[in-house]
Amino acid sequence: MSQTWTNWAGNQTAAGITVVRPRSTAEIAAVVKDARDTGKRVKPVGAGHSFTGIACTDGHLVDTLPAVPARYARFVDGAGAVALAGAELSGPDLVTHAQALGIDAPAPPTEADAQDAIAGLGQESAQILAGAMGNARPSLGYALRTCAMACDQAAKTGPAGQGGVITVDAPAPSIAARILWLELARRHLKWRDAAPSLLWTSGDTPRLLMTLGHPAPAAIAYLANPRHRAPRFWPLRTEVGAAIDAAMKALSPEQRRLVENPGSTLAELLTAFC
Repeated sequence: MSQTWTNWAGNQTAAGITVVRPRSTAEIAAVVKDARDTGKRVKPVGAGHSFTGIACTDGHLVDTLPAVPARYARFVDGAGAVALAGAELSGPDLVTHAQALGIDAPAPPTEADAQDAIAGLGQESAQILAGAMGNARPSLGYALRTCAMACDQAAKTGPAGQGGVITVDAPAPSIAARILWLELARRHLKWRDAAPSLLWTSGDTPRLLMTLGHPAPAAIAYLANPRHRAPRFWPLRTEVGAAIDAAMKALSPEQRRLVENPGSTLAELLTAFC
């Protein structure tokens, strides 16, 4: 389907093109192959802030904003158009245009999907999580106990919190590790009408930030600076030996056995700490 792209200033336009938003290297490769086979050019574009026609093309235009998931693309494009036209719209018309913005939300996961994901933890060795902590099993025990304590405290105050909500910074070296932390939180919080707010990163040291309640602006600061210190920011990694020793001593015999057992699975750890 032919589309039209316009930069933020409205002085550069590319018409009759295909705008694509690849989410993986495989999808990028497919775009390049299609362009080669059809004799078209590929141009990447970022935020479209240039006044020049550097991003204009007669072929494929690749939207490279990685922070915008595909299902939010229609909203972002529409919001940009509203912003450009805002100066010429009346107050009521501006509100009408803003209210018409939509998000192509995916279908929510079913209970069966959730159960399949949790069942998969039984096939995942806990070593992948221990490896994210320098292969130190006591550090794994500290992380699990600290997360459970944070969730128990949040469960008492509710999603709004009292004096602020807690944000947990968890190592997330795999999808299974993220599922472990999320399911641990769900079982401890026992909320029916609320859920943690989430931020995460990839790269060499992937992190999952769970704000145990309503979204907190401070979570952005925590995401930007893993060494940030605040009473409501609970990193699950620590280099304080005394804190690790205290956490290990507070574990039940079964929890300690599984933490120290190199053959334990993520499912076994989940059961032991819930």
